[in-house]
Amino acid sequence: IDAWDQSGYTKLNIWKLTEFSKLVYVDADCLVMESIDDLFSRETRFAAAPDTFPPDRFNAGVLVVEPSLEVFEDMISRIGVMHSYDGGDTGFLNSYFHDWFTMGEASRLPFRYNALRTMYWLTQKKPGQPAGYSYWNAVGAVRCLHFCSFPKPWDQRLQAPKGELEQKWWVAFAECQLMLRIKGVSTPTLKKQG
Repeated sequence: IDAWDQSGYTKLNIWKLTEFSKLVYVDADCLVMESIDDLFSRETRFAAAPDTFPPDRFNAGVLVVEPSLEVFEDMISRIGVMHSYDGGDTGFLNSYFHDWFTMGEASRLPFRYNALRTMYWLTQKKPGQPAGYSYWNAVGAVRCLHFCSFPKPWDQRLQAPKGELEQKWWVAFAECQLMLRIKGVSTPTLKKQG
């Protein structure tokens, strides 16, 4: 699938995985930086981290879900009826879980579990500011870094410069490739740009 909008509502299928009592879903464009195992112990049927704006909306890049065929079938019956502000699953899920912001603390993941790169761009330390002075630094150790915007760090077609966050992705990619090669698995070749 070349673009997120072509994937439709495939994310909803996680609710069908009823052989599990709890699932933690992570988008393919996320980089797990630290353990997120503690998410499995959250006492909630659904949890997500806030989107960049507005704060009462969530980003669906990292979700904690209690699978349920009843919920899945209800969601499917509402596609095309329930509003999706982005035309995709994130907007749909925000409409479906319209009470997410008031569901309780267990349902609202801290931003560090789905740290959106766009927030880094908006709040990183500016020249002349004291060290550690930025919203990004205030969120604590990032557990999961989400490259939800373009360009993606691995996109070879774009000559965009690679900043600090993109370098983290390239380091993780190189470590993965090395581990796979040691095990005798052939890996794709990507050439870092910028």
